[in-house]
Amino acid sequence: MSLIELVIAISILSIISLVVTQYLQGSVSSYQAVKNNSSALMKLRLLDERLSREFRRTRYTAPVYDITSGFNSSGYEFVDLDGVTVTYSYTGNSLSVAYSSPVVSNVINDQLTAFSFNYYQSNGVTAATLAAEVKFVEWVMTLTENGNIYSLTNRVMLRGQP
Repeated sequence: MSLIELVIAISILSIISLVVTQYLQGSVSSYQAVKNNSSALMKLRLLDERLSREFRRTRYTAPVYDITSGFNSSGYEFVDLDGVTVTYSYTGNSLSVAYSSPVVSNVINDQLTAFSFNYYQSNGVTAATLAAEVKFVEWVMTLTENGNIYSLTNRVMLRGQP
């Protein structure tokens, strides 16, 4: 084998190695992006499920739901089926929940870049201005992680609606 043949073989091997390395780097970065996306989406999904489950437990005492004065775009306060006052509030980047019995308060997510509650009457279109008019609760949340923005909107109908 001559020197020229050896140089050509090494050059071909270098080119093949470069292509394989680029492919592997692309695969690793794709895996990392999917992992990051899945983590952020899981956080939103879990928070969404919790809000849905809890809000559906708003107690109905004819002719209205037991929604207290904490009813605005950054908070929702209600009495659940067990008679416990539940307060959700959004401040800064944190969504917190507090219970009256036992007295507990927790931050359930501190990575939200935006969050708001909206309240609707029984037709699902007209905004509720009084607690007695609320039949639907909607929330809009945005989470930013690793430079990516993830948004989710959901609406639940309060149970026991007449």
